[in-house]
Amino acid sequence: MLAGIGSKAMAQVQDVSFTVAPVVGYTHWDNKLNLGDSPFWGVRAGFGFGPLVEIRGIYERSFDLKGKLKNNSSTPSWLLNWADKLEDSNVDIKRYGGELKLNLWSNAFVTPYLTAGGGIMEFGYTATPVGGAATSYKEKQIYGAGGVGLKFNMGRRVSLSLEGKDLIFNVNPSNRYLASAANGGEQLHNWTGQASLDIYFGGTNYDSGDAISRAYRNMYSDGFRGVKFVLEPGVAYVDYPSASGLEPQWFLGGSAGFDLSSIFGIRGFYYSATKTPGTLDFNLNNELRMYGGNFIARLNMPRGLTPYLNLGAGYREVTGKFTPTVTGATPKSGLFLFGGGGLEIPLFKYVALYGSVNAMLSEQENPAITSVTDPADVKVNAFYQAGVRFNFGRSNRDGRELYQSYSDAQTRSEVARLQESNLEEMNALRADYDARIKKLNAQRADYDARIKKLNEELADAVSRRDTVTVTRVLREKNEVADRITHVDNQTTQVATQSAQQGRTVTLTKAQFDALVNQVVSDLKREKGSQVSVSDVTGSNLSDLDKILLLNALYRSPYAAPNFLGQPVQAQPQVQQSQDASKVDPNIALVKRLDQVIDRLDAINTTQAQQITGAQQSGKSSDDIRLIEQYLQNEQNRRDRVIVAGQNEKDEVYAKEVKVKPAKETLKFNRAALFVGPNFGDQSGVNVGARGYMQILDSQFDFAPDAYVTFGKKTGFGLNANILYNLPTVLDGAITPYLGVGLGVNSIGGVSRFLPNFVVGTSLGNVLGGHVFVDYTARGAFRNNQLAVGYRFNF
Repeated sequence: MLAGIGSKAMAQVQDVSFTVAPVVGYTHWDNKLNLGDSPFWGVRAGFGFGPLVEIRGIYERSFDLKGKLKNNSSTPSWLLNWADKLEDSNVDIKRYGGELKLNLWSNAFVTPYLTAGGGIMEFGYTATPVGGAATSYKEKQIYGAGGVGLKFNMGRRVSLSLEGKDLIFNVNPSNRYLASAANGGEQLHNWTGQASLDIYFGGTNYDSGDAISRAYRNMYSDGFRGVKFVLEPGVAYVDYPSASGLEPQWFLGGSAGFDLSSIFGIRGFYYSATKTPGTLDFNLNNELRMYGGNFIARLNMPRGLTPYLNLGAGYREVTGKFTPTVTGATPKSGLFLFGGGGLEIPLFKYVALYGSVNAMLSEQENPAITSVTDPADVKVNAFYQAGVRFNFGRSNRDGRELYQSYSDAQTRSEVARLQESNLEEMNALRADYDARIKKLNAQRADYDARIKKLNEELADAVSRRDTVTVTRVLREKNEVADRITHVDNQTTQVATQSAQQGRTVTLTKAQFDALVNQVVSDLKREKGSQVSVSDVTGSNLSDLDKILLLNALYRSPYAAPNFLGQPVQAQPQVQQSQDASKVDPNIALVKRLDQVIDRLDAINTTQAQQITGAQQSGKSSDDIRLIEQYLQNEQNRRDRVIVAGQNEKDEVYAKEVKVKPAKETLKFNRAALFVGPNFGDQSGVNVGARGYMQILDSQFDFAPDAYVTFGKKTGFGLNANILYNLPTVLDGAITPYLGVGLGVNSIGGVSRFLPNFVVGTSLGNVLGGHVFVDYTARGAFRNNQLAVGYRFNF
């Protein structure tokens, strides 16, 4: 266990598992019993259905810890001193029964859980009557138990459980250990603490963290994914005892509900009796019917013959118009419990046959559960079900297709990674080329400056007829010219290497001028010696040629004369190299629009310079008008582009900005309808509505509800609860919740102001809303509601 604590704690195994748990415990008996507190040992064994639900059988037995320690000669003194503080346990007590365990969540080191169950408790003791011989007695009581606990998951297959429960039973009035005979037949509450080491066998250890694993698993389970809806038309047969006033009876009807997973589902059922009790036909007697709910837990995946467990409760309704077939009998309405096992036979994915055999415990044929003492007083009859099961749900995704898609995605990812790696390498090379070209351009600029200075010096020497200086300057110019040629050759070589890396490079002045002059020469041969701006824009030149000419006219980075004969001021260029795949598309779009607008603004400045330069050069008024007209048209076109770009920027920013509404304290965002049995002071059926108001952005809901009870007497209730939504489980299919609250409830003609305690769970998305099941205890279990409902989301 210590090793498990140090490792990653995992939830219980998935699917169906078999559980075994050695148990030790300690029971503090009710003060109405003259019994010393008893240590217990025992074992629990059963089945787990996924990580949340377990059904377990129980065997526990008391032992006299004080006597065993005192009578053992090897017991250390410190343990003997501790034993003196214990009480004698001179009664042999056995308990055997079963319980249902609900883990409130999974995938956590600490998991709270709830338990509910019952069984038989057997007292064995020896009594010596006055004047008589010692006699051994055995006495049996039916007990019920409910409690809470914490499970510490040491690993997937081992957990430590600590729990406390209330053991409730009615002791026989003749029991020797009653403090007072007057307490006989009363309910006694006995508090028990237990610890167990739970070991899980079977099940699966998979981690369904990805869609492919879940898809392949579903392919070999029931073929569905998520929650599925189930419709079960069928028949039922109840072997009523003679005490019920009813003959063995056939029913027609069926069930409907949801399978929360491949192995666990909940149902609601309704059956109406046939007219002739022992005959199965479609002639119904609507004066005798039964309805309720149950859950099934499969012991295997539903791919072949699948056994399952069946537990439920319901209400048998006998109306005043019912004509009993047993002479002199008066059948009555009442609650019943049942449990048993069944077998499912899948015909294909959507249809299966089913049948179950159950033991039924009916209220009207048995003493009140709050007063029964002897198990022999409890009468159980048989309840059979059979029918056809139709499954409706989302079909499982094809695992092979998902894997192929995953494989393709991985391949694309690897290619993208390699491309990115290559791009990084290319960018590094390009950066090196840029640095080398920048250095060469700087050298060329120095040589140009030197040539200019030498030209000035040569002109001065010529004017002074200084032949020595002229000779020296010409020789030095030749040397500088050779160096310029060498630099130009190096620049061309580096530019070629950079171009081979797939990137457009900045040309040298000579290279750019040569390219522009070539295009101008071609245009002049087509249009003649006089070439105007309109000739350029209206020509059949390629787009690249037009860009070269317009770039030379407006945005050339070199102070070279363009084809109009006017100098063009150089404009700075901004070059960017960025992996577009790493940039948010909206941000990239805004940046690009900003760049376009900046470039168009720069062009506007260049236009003004062009017009001024044309006027100062003495060109004819026709040429100036031609230039002004063309530039004005271009200006209008660019203005439209700027406006469109700004509008597009605004749209991009609008998409990025999300206005958060002011936080509301209570947000009414859901409403629900529910129906379910009510039991306690009065039995009936509750039909009601509930609203949900989320408190701020938390997991708490303020949930007022109202209901009407239909039974012997009509009742109603108005309640206000605070619900807390626990973390979801099973990939969001189940969301458990707990709640407390207050309300006014009128049941059986008596109105009370009672506290509420709620435990429930909502299921995954069903037609846009959620199905939920919850249990509400009002007061000290005087008014109990088991509700099934549907919640609408706003």
